Amino acid sequence: MRRVLELDALRGIAALMVVSLHMGLGTDYAVLGSAVDMFFVLSGYLITRIILSHETRPRFLTPFYARRVLRIWPIYYAVLIGFVVVNPLLTYRQRTTGLPYYLTFTQFLPRYWSARPPAFSIYFAHTWTLAAEEQFYLLWPLVAVLLGRRALLATIPLLVGSAFMARLWLWPMLLVTNWDGFALGALLAWMMGEPGSPRARRPIVIGALMTLGAAMLAYPMLAAGTVEQFGAAWTSDLPKLAFSLNASRLSLLYFSIVGLVIAFAGHPLLRPLRDPSLCYLGTISYGIYLYHLPLFALMSPLHFTNLCNDSMGLDALKLATTFALAVLSWQFIEKPILRLKDRFPYPLSRAGEPESDNPPELIPPHPHWLLPPWSDRFRARAVAPSKHRP
Repeated sequence: MRRVLELDALRGIAALMVVSLHMGLGTDYAVLGSAVDMFFVLSGYLITRIILSHETRPRFLTPFYARRVLRIWPIYYAVLIGFVVVNPLLTYRQRTTGLPYYLTFTQFLPRYWSARPPAFSIYFAHTWTLAAEEQFYLLWPLVAVLLGRRALLATIPLLVGSAFMARLWLWPMLLVTNWDGFALGALLAWMMGEPGSPRARRPIVIGALMTLGAAMLAYPMLAAGTVEQFGAAWTSDLPKLAFSLNASRLSLLYFSIVGLVIAFAGHPLLRPLRDPSLCYLGTISYGIYLYHLPLFALMSPLHFTNLCNDSMGLDALKLATTFALAVLSWQFIEKPILRLKDRFPYPLSRAGEPESDNPPELIPPHPHWLLPPWSDRFRARAVAPSKHRP
């Protein structure tokens, strides 16, 4: 997809939220931990845009999967195998009997039948989100190819509803209990089209997204009123229902936020999201997310048992080391490997031109009702092509 700086910034913000949570800077999972829901919505949008741009032909699958492998696998397996090698040398050795599940991106898979998966290092507990994304990347294009574009759209409400029900019964860190976020991102791809396009900026769409976002922000107050009115049963007797409702609220909230960012891409109001530092943070966000927890635990072996209550100096060192490693990883590992994507071009289109997930188009001008008269210079803003990871 074309690089949209604002979406890079959202990814960077989400990475910071997760790192802050694991540093003990905030204990409210609904705020900081919900960053994974933003990741899922972004992934659903970007992957579905790629799928829709290639008309769901079977020959599209090979380059698609090859490009996903080049983006996700190299540093994931490097970190995982590196940990297994050094684990016997650690003061606090970690159990690794569950390694086969982590090697195949099937973390927590036995939870589907209420079995307990073999133990593995808590340093990699956060990789359940990567497992969910890899499973989604495997299944979603297959649905598109086998059933067609219309069936893909019809599947979206089914996924949203089934995820809500699954959270009432199943482990919360599974694909089925989180695929409503992916599905809502896919819905954005159908609704919005290209970022900043007239289709994305239709008043009815923007109004609906703003209304939905405001309603989801108001939900906690409504839930509190429900508790006062009907008693503590809302939180004590029906905890799974409350959890599932809140998870749905967060997915819908990020659906509206990401949708509005897509609609206003290039707009002066979103200039802070085009800050180069924040956008670069989004570029290296995968490394930040993957490296931070193993590094925290290795630099502070009691990181988890002391509830992240390390000194400010040690916290600063952990944070600096994480960002430094993410930068080096991007420059010397991820970026060179991503150049290999050119060896896996998408098949020719019907017009005989090579298909690409980086169309060199310009974002169309903003409608006059969105911009003041003095902002003509923002009316035709180019978005640089990119092969960034969804």
